[in-house]
Amino acid sequence: MTSRRRTLTPLIAAAVCAARIALAAEDTASPKITGTVVYRERIALPPDAVVHVLLEAAGAPELPPKRIAEITVPTAGRQVPIPFELPYRASAVDPNKRHFVRATITSGDRTLFASRTPYPVLTKGAPSKVEILVLQSGVGKPRPAAPPAASFPLADSEWKLVALGQTPAAAEPDARPATLAFEGANRRISGSTGCNRFMGTFAPGEGSALKLDPNGMTLMACPDRATQQESAFLAALRSTTGYRVEGAKLELLDGQRVVARFESSGGAGTRSE
Repeated sequence: MTSRRRTLTPLIAAAVCAARIALAAEDTASPKITGTVVYRERIALPPDAVVHVLLEAAGAPELPPKRIAEITVPTAGRQVPIPFELPYRASAVDPNKRHFVRATITSGDRTLFASRTPYPVLTKGAPSKVEILVLQSGVGKPRPAAPPAASFPLADSEWKLVALGQTPAAAEPDARPATLAFEGANRRISGSTGCNRFMGTFAPGEGSALKLDPNGMTLMACPDRATQQESAFLAALRSTTGYRVEGAKLELLDGQRVVARFESSGGAGTRSE
């Protein structure tokens, strides 16, 4: 019996060692998303700042995204760009779904910066290396006083997208149209990209100057054509520097260039300056 135990012990030890080697090899081979988290403001991060990066899969219509993996990176006094490596299980990634990463930078219980839009990764031709731009959080900042609704011609109006530049708006069967609505009292915008809902803020300037900030969005799976329109629509909103209203038609402008055309969906949308 003693001899048999002596024989088994080295075998068991060898098996345990082999298992550990296999696990180590599996860990080394684990796929990763790599990249950096950056922001444009000239603000130094506090020493206790922490970067959080999430990997999510787009959910079915009207369902929230599914979290696949996440990582926390203490900055330890480092400043942007902050590099990250986000491991994930390959079996958790569905090649037929779209996957996205988001990021935040926090200090204690305060969110200092956050990404406003998801960044596509891994599937549908998206990369595994990405630079995530985060914007300064408005938490704790006083909201500027909103002007009276009557002082802004687009206040409390809703518009249906007709074209992005010279490209007509996509019209998928049974899909909701792409829209843009202005809420004058709170300087809020909202609408649909043709698939996902978005929300954000607007800031009118002198004359017909206008800035739009679509800073939040649902994350649902969309057909390829709707996804392409969504990216172009959000880019047009962010590039807007002014607007022009003619009867029931609205044009968003980047300088003198028309980036988006709309028609009134009702409400106060037919007012002009």
